[in-house]
Amino acid sequence: VSQTLALADDLGVTGFDRGISGDSPYQIAWRMGALAWHVTVPGGTIPASGKVAATIEPALGHNQARTWESSTVDVTGKLVRVRISHTAATPGAVPAWEIEQVAGVDEARILPGSRIKYTGAPNTEAFNSPATFWIGRNDINSERTLASLKAMLSQHRDPLRRRLVLPIFNRSTEAAGTPGYIEVMALNEQIKVLAGEDFFD
Repeated sequence: VSQTLALADDLGVTGFDRGISGDSPYQIAWRMGALAWHVTVPGGTIPASGKVAATIEPALGHNQARTWESSTVDVTGKLVRVRISHTAATPGAVPAWEIEQVAGVDEARILPGSRIKYTGAPNTEAFNSPATFWIGRNDINSERTLASLKAMLSQHRDPLRRRLVLPIFNRSTEAAGTPGYIEVMALNEQIKVLAGEDFFD
């Protein structure tokens, strides 16, 4: 059981854990609809059946092969249900992506850089309730991490704005003064500025 669900159980409330082990903040923000991803395929065509290579931006990896239920729009404005998948890659590395239609009948033509939307489990309850935003260790990149957090905070619609933003934790091997410690603490300072009074160290 995750810390989020354990805390919710202790408080006697319903909790939702929207993290997935290995995801970067950018991937979580995309699944929650807070940030856009874009897809390009060679020749601009997704066949009715079968996978083709794809370029996904931002091209962030995961340490395991992954598949995402998604949708995009073709050149006529028609919604196209697709699956995107990638090979295993270390967080921050560029994996090899593929795309295929789900129950396709005809080939779909899409423009380069077409927006692709996550269509898995809904995330609306996570934005309409008290929320904890806990930034993890994957893809420690200040620009992407801060952009992801800013996008997620802007999507949070709890009327009383009840939320906590927690810092990145140092690893046990990152004693004060080590490069890893300095990197994490510098990013936490930026997160603190962005989150303001919602930040809790």
